[in-house]
Amino acid sequence: MLSLSQIFKLALYGLVLWFIAALMIQFGRPLGFFEGIKGVAAYLVAIPISIWFVPVAVRVAGLEPNQVLPGITVSVVAAVLADGVGLNWGSALYGGPGASLASGAGWLLWGVGISLAYGFWQSQRVAA
Repeated sequence: MLSLSQIFKLALYGLVLWFIAALMIQFGRPLGFFEGIKGVAAYLVAIPISIWFVPVAVRVAGLEPNQVLPGITVSVVAAVLADGVGLNWGSALYGGPGASLASGAGWLLWGVGISLAYGFWQSQRVAA
């Protein structure tokens, strides 16, 4: 079970990383970073970054091995909720509306999914 302090740290960590990713989308969209071959590269680069997110979250919140999946879930929930609100009411943060907004948002969700999958995999390794 996560302590209130851990939940707070993990939610804040998720929000900070979401904000950084949103800024990356804002600056990457005009450069075409989420389209064509650059988009493929962006998705590939997101894999190690998203995996790195998990051990850092473990250190930030002082998670025990059995707390990794619930802890990562807290961070992911905070980030996805912020992303939903941001996309709907704050698209300027992502560089404003336009066709490439969906591509950038897809990249962010891809990274979130990789982090959650890696956290799940880590929790299964501990349980085995």
